[in-house]
Amino acid sequence: MRDGVSLSNARIQVEGCVYSDDAHAICVLGRVLLTYSLAQPNAAYLQSWTGVVGKLEAPILVLTVIDSRARAPDAASKAAIAQTITRNQHKIGAFCYVIEGDGFAGAAMRSALSLISLGTRYPFPQRVTATAREAAPWLIKHLPPEQQALQEASRVVRSVDLAREALTRGRAKSLQQR
Repeated sequence: MRDGVSLSNARIQVEGCVYSDDAHAICVLGRVLLTYSLAQPNAAYLQSWTGVVGKLEAPILVLTVIDSRARAPDAASKAAIAQTITRNQHKIGAFCYVIEGDGFAGAAMRSALSLISLGTRYPFPQRVTATAREAAPWLIKHLPPEQQALQEASRVVRSVDLAREALTRGRAKSLQQR
């Protein structure tokens, strides 16, 4: 998929990639909304993100993975991100950022985002981690109990790996389980 996908008014039942551009992918895995970004968000990505959220049954779990090579968002992007999350907060059950990267740069970005998250008052729990392996079990425990067994942490992690691979190779591909 390139340059996004037009979404109908129907609820999303698909498992896999529903949007991608050169720097972002949005995927759905049950109630998990997984995004992978190589760069700060653009308007088309945020609009698609909002469209997907609107078609998912609440509560959704958001897993936003930011590649280790991505730069921190500028002030305008931070404001757009905050606006988008605030507008959709009633649908979100939990939100986790994964800031990939070892060393000082990754740790500094995680620390900064943790501080920003502490100051933001959303009605859902938030967390910042370094890996999808840390994030997936934390997110899944925020599903309703009857749905926790239906969502496997290893599948979420595998989908993050596939999204990273697709974007870093410069082409989007389906993330449906093979």
